[in-house]
Amino acid sequence: MSDRLLRLALRSYPRERRERDGAVLLDCAAELASAGGSSRIREAAGLVAGGVAARAGTARADLASAPWRRTLEALAVPLAAATLAVWAAGAKPVLAVPGPAGRWWSAILVAAAVALIGTLARRRGLALAGWAGTLACFGHSLVMNQAAAQPARFPGSLGSFGLDVGATFLPLMLLGAAAAIAVRGPARPGDLAWLALPVVAVALSDPAPWLVLGLIAAPFVVAAAANADPVRRLSTALLGAVAAPEAVWLSTGVMPYPGPVAALVVLAAGAALAGAAVLALAVRAGRG
Repeated sequence: MSDRLLRLALRSYPRERRERDGAVLLDCAAELASAGGSSRIREAAGLVAGGVAARAGTARADLASAPWRRTLEALAVPLAAATLAVWAAGAKPVLAVPGPAGRWWSAILVAAAVALIGTLARRRGLALAGWAGTLACFGHSLVMNQAAAQPARFPGSLGSFGLDVGATFLPLMLLGAAAAIAVRGPARPGDLAWLALPVVAVALSDPAPWLVLGLIAAPFVVAAAANADPVRRLSTALLGAVAAPEAVWLSTGVMPYPGPVAALVVLAAGAALAGAAVLALAVRAGRG
């Protein structure tokens, strides 16, 4: 039983470490316990602590070697196009109603278009200026409560407009701004094809559900084509982080609106799950 406890504790080490040093670690732990200066339980706890530290060190190395820049560069244009599509899709009903909401929505549209143009032209400064304007207008509108008169995207099921758009768009915009920093070199093949996304969003009579479904489906589509490609694997993680709050928020549609505090707790739980998934997939991408 005591040897079984030590072997079980040894499993806390990464597999390659167990295969290389497992016999030595077990012998040392058993010898210390048999000498009387320690116990099997204490040595098992020491093995677990050492294993956790070894796994943490391996994870840090894998995260550092993950292809972050290449992944963000690959996502820069799609994210900029998706952001412009999101705001263009909702512009028609908002701009038709006089008031402050129409003004800040117009400003966001202009800033999102600048971000997309800068990304397509590989002008990092222009792209970052567009993203900064988008985030500034978005944040100002929520802080000043300018969108309070607007209904939720799916009236009667998802509650307040501020939480609704926050869950959907803020992760998307933050990731897009981070991707704009990685933009460099010549344009990628197929970049111009992403211009069709905002055009289609405007052309659809009710594009919101399609955009939401697209945000949620994107990581699964990329994952299906990922195979062993580290860039696509990390893209899956990052797109999943964007989609997770929206997916969690949509799950509240089957129940009455839980109130602002409970809604924020639900979104925080979704963000935590997304963060864990990003770390796990990024570690795998770093291993190649």
